[in-house]
Amino acid sequence: MTIKRIDTNDCEIRINAKSKGDFGFVHIGGMERSPKEEYRECEDILSQIKRHVDGVGWTDIAQKQMYETASGDQFDSLYEALEELYDEHGSSPIYSIRYERPSDNGTGTRRTFNDFKEVITEAWSNPWKFELQNFSTPLTEEQEQFLSNVIAASLKEKSPQEVK
Repeated sequence: MTIKRIDTNDCEIRINAKSKGDFGFVHIGGMERSPKEEYRECEDILSQIKRHVDGVGWTDIAQKQMYETASGDQFDSLYEALEELYDEHGSSPIYSIRYERPSDNGTGTRRTFNDFKEVITEAWSNPWKFELQNFSTPLTEEQEQFLSNVIAASLKEKSPQEVK
């Protein structure tokens, strides 16, 4: 049985601002904007788009948040920061994964999840050279087989050029 992707009417357009120092034909390294400056740059781009393009509905600028503890440790989610501070026994499993898309040219992506369901979903979306690394709770035989089956099935359905 294969999983079929069904299109919906929920469409979104995402646009990133060019990095500071990127002039197209030349790039000057070492130039950065602060998070506040980056947000303002995105607001400026959004106003330019609305000024020149008809049919723009609601808009949203999603700015990624990081969570930093008093010790200076940074976390991708509030849950991870709270777990670091208050979970003495480490009750939640942590799964660290790595995958490398064909278009990545040797540069892989690393992510961390607290839920095996998210690992499975990520494995389906990005099966290329998928590895489960540094997990705090060993996988059961059933979980290992499930992950292996998902990766194999996904690789059969996706062409190497299909990268998202």
